[in-house]
Amino acid sequence: MKDIKLTYNQSEIFALQELYERTILRDSPNDIEGKLLISILLNVYKKIRTKTIELKPKYTIKYTITEAIAFMLYFQKVPCVSIYEQRLINITIEKTDRIIL
Repeated sequence: MKDIKLTYNQSEIFALQELYERTILRDSPNDIEGKLLISILLNVYKKIRTKTIELKPKYTIKYTITEAIAFMLYFQKVPCVSIYEQRLINITIEKTDRIIL
């Protein structure tokens, strides 16, 4: 299976980065599944942080299938602060569904 490429504009990528910072970096699950999801998603967070060092109008993030599935499983349970964050989560999940299914 191929990687999933998603393109975000500047405000979307920073909202996504904030979402990761608010959830992934502060969450410390007790179960093994939660710890595994967090460890996988930390790799995505590192990609996002590396990309946002330079300000650009658009950013492309490549998710491996494993990262995309981890994103879907983890963020289905996380309450969002805004509709904007929910939209970003839904976009990623829909794109994952289209490629996997």
